[in-house]
Amino acid sequence: MTTEHVPVRLLGRSFTIGAPQSETARLADAVARLNEKAAAVRASGRVLDNEQIIVMAALNVVHDLLRDVHAQHLANSETARKIAHLIELCGRE
Repeated sequence: MTTEHVPVRLLGRSFTIGAPQSETARLADAVARLNEKAAAVRASGRVLDNEQIIVMAALNVVHDLLRDVHAQHLANSETARKIAHLIELCGRE
C-alpha cells in the first residue's frame, strides 16, 4: 500500500497528512467537511480562537457521524425484526 503526503488546509493553515493512495479522495472530502463545519462555527460568533473553532467543528462532525450510525443501526434492527417476523409467518404454513 502506497502512502501519499497530501497537503491540506484547515482554517487557513497548511498541513501535510500521510494517507494511503486509495484514501486521498476520502481525506479531501473529510477536510472539506471539517472546513465547512469550522466556517459555520466561526460564523456563529460564539467561538473566537481557531483551536476552539476546530475542536467544535470536529465535535459537530463526529456528532453527525454518530447520529447517522445510530439511525442506520435502528434501520438495520427494524429490517432484521421484519425478516424474523416473515420467517416466523412462513413457518406457520
